[in-house]
Amino acid sequence: MKSFGISDPKEQAEVNQNIIDGLYAREREHRERRQYERKSIVGVTKLTLQRPGSPYVPQRSGRKTICIAADSKLRIAFLQSIKELISQAREVLLEWRKGNFLAEYPIGLYPPSLPKRAEAFGW
Repeated sequence: MKSFGISDPKEQAEVNQNIIDGLYAREREHRERRQYERKSIVGVTKLTLQRPGSPYVPQRSGRKTICIAADSKLRIAFLQSIKELISQAREVLLEWRKGNFLAEYPIGLYPPSLPKRAEAFGW
């Protein structure tokens, strides 16, 4: 609190109480949301069996999405532009395989390595 210029003990106690009240309010909101969604918290046993700092792995399966948007028209337009970009990249790759290395790969995508045209011998 000293770094914020709060040195009065009464003011420090008030700030501490505001922080604690805010935490209790957030805990209450989360508890109510869990009750509404009928979810429970992770138990003590499961927490003690987990390694500290272990990454969370969700238990869902399904397709990954490139775009998350509430506006369906915007999402569809974005996905169409991505598909068009990928088809352009595929055409350039086919040109490279024919030997036309002047065709430029679309900006925004990582190009594959160019086909090898010679072997290097290390004699």
